[in-house]
Amino acid sequence: MLRESGILLDSKHGKWVHYRLSPHIPSWAAQIIEQAWLSQQDDLQAIARKLASVNCTNSSKAICI
Repeated sequence: MLRESGILLDSKHGKWVHYRLSPHIPSWAAQIIEQAWLSQQDDLQAIARKLASVNCTNSSKAICI
């Protein structure tokens, strides 16, 4: 749904898919994403620290955020 609406772009590199926000994202969508980010910063930082300590290339477990 996010790709179809033009909000999210993706590119496949081997077994990895990289996602990013479109540079042409509508301002209303950017505001929603910013508010979600600000309200969840503590949880997101904890997840980022946990992911930084895991070597994903040697793990058979998928990690989804």
